Amino acid sequence: MGFCASEGDAAQSAAACNAGITADAGRRAMGKRKNSTGGVIFLAGIGIVVYLLVNYGTAILVIAGVIAAIWIIYKIFSSPKSPESRLPRPEEKPLATIKITLPTDSTPSIRGNNGDDFWKPAAQSSRVAGLEIGGTLYVGRGLSSIAQGGPEPALVDPKLRVASGIEECSVRRLSYWPSYSGASPEARAGYLRWLSTGRNDPNADIGYVFLFFYGLERRALYDAKTSGRAKAEIPEILRETERLLSIYRNSGSFQGYAGSFLDLLRVQNLTEKLYEKEPPPLLNGRYITLLHRLGLAQCAADGKPLPASWAYTWVRGDPTTRLRTPAVRCPEEFMRAFFLHYREEYKDGLILPQNRTRLKLEHRPASPSFTSGRDLSLKFDLSDVSVLSAPVKKLQKIADESYPDVEAYSRCIGKDGSRSGSFEAVLELPLFLWPEGYRQKIEKLGERVRNGNAPVPVSFGKLQSLFPGWDTVTRQKLQGFNRALSEADIGVEPDIRFGGKMPTAQSPVMLFHDDRKSAIQSASTGYAAAALTMQLAVAVAASDGAVSEGEEAHLTQKLQDWLDLSESERRRLRACMRLLIAVPPKLTGYKKRLQDLDLISRDSLTDFLVHIAQADAVVNTAEMKTIEKVFGLLGLDKKTAYSKVHIAATEPVTVRPGQDAPACFPIPKPARADARVLLDPAKVAALKADSERVASILSSIFNEDSGQAEPTAPLPEPEPVEELSEPPIMGLDPEHSAFLRVLVGSTTWSRADLEELSQDRGLMLDGAIERMNDAACELYGKPLFEGDDPIELDPEVVREVFN
Repeated sequence: MGFCASEGDAAQSAAACNAGITADAGRRAMGKRKNSTGGVIFLAGIGIVVYLLVNYGTAILVIAGVIAAIWIIYKIFSSPKSPESRLPRPEEKPLATIKITLPTDSTPSIRGNNGDDFWKPAAQSSRVAGLEIGGTLYVGRGLSSIAQGGPEPALVDPKLRVASGIEECSVRRLSYWPSYSGASPEARAGYLRWLSTGRNDPNADIGYVFLFFYGLERRALYDAKTSGRAKAEIPEILRETERLLSIYRNSGSFQGYAGSFLDLLRVQNLTEKLYEKEPPPLLNGRYITLLHRLGLAQCAADGKPLPASWAYTWVRGDPTTRLRTPAVRCPEEFMRAFFLHYREEYKDGLILPQNRTRLKLEHRPASPSFTSGRDLSLKFDLSDVSVLSAPVKKLQKIADESYPDVEAYSRCIGKDGSRSGSFEAVLELPLFLWPEGYRQKIEKLGERVRNGNAPVPVSFGKLQSLFPGWDTVTRQKLQGFNRALSEADIGVEPDIRFGGKMPTAQSPVMLFHDDRKSAIQSASTGYAAAALTMQLAVAVAASDGAVSEGEEAHLTQKLQDWLDLSESERRRLRACMRLLIAVPPKLTGYKKRLQDLDLISRDSLTDFLVHIAQADAVVNTAEMKTIEKVFGLLGLDKKTAYSKVHIAATEPVTVRPGQDAPACFPIPKPARADARVLLDPAKVAALKADSERVASILSSIFNEDSGQAEPTAPLPEPEPVEELSEPPIMGLDPEHSAFLRVLVGSTTWSRADLEELSQDRGLMLDGAIERMNDAACELYGKPLFEGDDPIELDPEVVREVFN
């Protein structure tokens, strides 16, 4: 049973095994079929990939790279943290808390608009970024601007970042409209450095100056309206602005803004007549301000003469005038010369005309804190005469007449500035410009001469000792001294201007009264002949004895009459005679020169002396004796002297008084109508004709050798024709440049006012505006003038032009 069962089981097992074998064989057969299909698909896929790679390989690679990158990022951020990282850390209690606040550039919150809360007066210094920056500025955080929103541009915020290592402030780091909060840390450092070093570096970026000026402008024009403290600080703000103007003269833009700011502060509530006082200083030493324009307008409105000091200030400060070197180098002397010529021309002063253009002041705030384009203005019911050219031309003429008075002095001190005020330099000036101490000494000499009836003798050394510092006597210096004496109504003999020799310290001189109004400044031919003839006559007479004063007076009178000398020349001739009597000239050294003259010259000289002797138709014994001596000196026969006297006579001449003796043919006495000396006009004319030739002959004898070496003065160097004329603007000619300088005084003009100003200068208004607009467009890309009536100036272009 068991066996049978076993056989049965075996049979079943075999059947099952066969069935399994059959099934497995079926599966293998099916697997083969499936593998065959998969291979085909695989091969097809590879073909497709190869095709795509060949034709679209680049695009596929890019897409694959993007997908891979996205998958990597996703895996990184989506991976769970390790269990350890998720364990809670035990709570640690810190031993101490340290809070660090770093400077920031974040916009501060606005706390208010009250400037008093942020303003630091001059006496209160602040410390920012380790630097002491002084006072007179806003410091803090949160002050709002006036009208623009945001922080005040001038506010120094200590919380804002400041760069380190910035030691200079000349590099430009600020924008066109700077603000402290908007500046870079490096710019803030430069600004703080400028503040801490006295605010006086002339090479500093002008942006720093403007940024500081913004604070002054706000304090005086905005805070002072409501704050008594701010109003009391205006004088200090004025002084500080004036100081900055004196340092930053080269910035036309700053000069314009700060200058009109000063004008606005000064004229508010002003009621006094400015022209009745001395004029205020010029802006930057060169330009008139609103105060000057107001004083001129008041003077014109009142119809009063313009004082000399105001006329001088106007001609120096008007932008159209030309200032030459002497006016700049010698301002005090030039001013006094101008005063003299101005009073000579206009007595009490020039009467100014009134014009239609009204005086007004417009100040456009420089600070962006104020409303953009809003001007602060003052208007006056007065004529703005400062814009007229006619009065300025008259004053320019006076200035041109004053330059010659100081040119020589200007050259002298221009070579050596230390000589300014020395007597040798003063000699180059006319007497009225001399320092008072020197001038008083000359005036005392004049009083002494006027009080005496005769010339006053004095040694030249004594005269020279009255003026310490006059060490070297040159011809040029002596001419200046003699000229100064003549301006004090004093004449001097000898005078090199009239043929005199250079004196030594021991030389005697004669001082005499000589009215400067009629005094001559150089010798005429007649005077030269008379003086030299007198010198010859005295020398001849003194060669063998003294000459009586009466004889010389008689000769002097004849010379004066025959040669028709002026009153000044007569006075000088009498002084010359007194000098010759005191120190008679010697013929030593001259005798040979006289004898060496050619025959024609000797005849001319003797004829001249004979004509002089016959002036009154009487040749007396003394005159005849002198003539004989001259003939002897000239190497001529003395007997020929008598024949010359008779030949030259037109009627019988008394050569010597006759004795009482019978004579058939007595020589009649000359007929006379009265006791006066009657001169023959024909002889006078002949004598005048001969005087020039005789003067030349005698001059060659007496002036050939002065006997004293004279230092040679160098030839004067020509002064520049013009030193401080204003440079052209935008390449315009001088006329249009001068016109533009007037126009920038206001941002708005009526057409009628501009028509008046252009006509006054000989310009056509429309043509001038077109010319200036073309120049502005070429340089700055936009026109300067806009509108037809009123006509406005673009403030940004103006700022560019004068920056």
